[in-house]
Amino acid sequence: MKVSRNKFMIYVILVFTLLFPKGGIKLGNIPVTWGYLILFAFSLLIFFLMLFKKKVRISGVSVFCWLLTIPLCIYFLLAISINGYHNLGFAMSFILSFCVFPFLFFILIGYVIKEVDTAFVFDVIRNLIFMVVIYGIFAFLYSFITGKFIEIPYLTINAGDVGLMNDKSNDRGNVHKLMSTYNNGNIYGICMLMFAPFYMIEEKNKFKKILFKISLFLTLSRTVWIGIVLNEFLHSYSIKKVSLTSIIKFILILVFSVLVVFFILHFFLDQRLEFLFDKNLGNRVGQFDVISRSSIIADKPFFTISEITYLGILEQLGGLGLLLFILSMTGPVIVFLYKKLLCRYKIDNHKKSFLNGMLIYLIISMSDGALLYIPVMAFYWFISTLIINKKSQKI
Repeated sequence: MKVSRNKFMIYVILVFTLLFPKGGIKLGNIPVTWGYLILFAFSLLIFFLMLFKKKVRISGVSVFCWLLTIPLCIYFLLAISINGYHNLGFAMSFILSFCVFPFLFFILIGYVIKEVDTAFVFDVIRNLIFMVVIYGIFAFLYSFITGKFIEIPYLTINAGDVGLMNDKSNDRGNVHKLMSTYNNGNIYGICMLMFAPFYMIEEKNKFKKILFKISLFLTLSRTVWIGIVLNEFLHSYSIKKVSLTSIIKFILILVFSVLVVFFILHFFLDQRLEFLFDKNLGNRVGQFDVISRSSIIADKPFFTISEITYLGILEQLGGLGLLLFILSMTGPVIVFLYKKLLCRYKIDNHKKSFLNGMLIYLIISMSDGALLYIPVMAFYWFISTLIINKKSQKI
């Protein structure tokens, strides 16, 4: 395939998944987004182009990571065929996330990415993230001043959600969370956190990096705030060399961030410190009850995955489902550690940054993973693909 055609496909996919992830329509209660439609259309094109090529080289690592997702896919399909489901939209989202996306990204999109200059892919991601950040800050200020949301049907918001932004759990007392084109502050924050380590090393403009961090802070999400701290920690101790200066800088940033949070809570959100140390964990504490009543295998109709992802998987799919979920999600991490520790490969900073993005997601999923919401898992598998398809050098 021609490189120019590959670049075009990657560019269009990224524009409509990263910049306009919610643009689309609804079929009943199921959102159909342009980004996913374009992703499927180009994946189908790639598949047929691969069929007509004489030689198709697919990385063994890509196949390995894809194979690790198959047990969970089979298990889930068996579970819903036996137990049924309560919500078709969430059931389809799970199937897309763990039966369809791994193949699309590891095998098909991964095949194209190998043919494209990574500098091009990185530039597109960096520029689109900045656009999302600028729009998000502007929309946040507009909402704060006017009390109204900016809605562009079919593009920044699903046509079926027009006028329903107040139902997206974005209210924070006197203000609404920054959500950009993602329609929800937590989803925006979670998605951007996966790209945050990459953006911190790829973007050279300090002002743009500051705006990126401000946009994450203005999600007013405790989960995202935890992710911000994780990103600073991982950036300081995996990308940069550990030194006394880096340790002091991290501590100062942490102290300053805490002071800013206290100031915002008191003067703008009319919240007390209990907001940060909520004993109910944002109404999530009840989810821990599943630990005492969970089963080994799935034994109930599938409904959804709750905010605390691992507890949600345990409740819906049982202990075996949780183990298969962890196996499915950690394939690229296993490959990375194998190359780094056992094969002693020198891993470049971009690859480390994408791994850090995955780790941030896996950790904040203990609070809120937004697992079944567009476009969270599409980004997770895309980042995973970038990790395993970039070349490493033998030490």
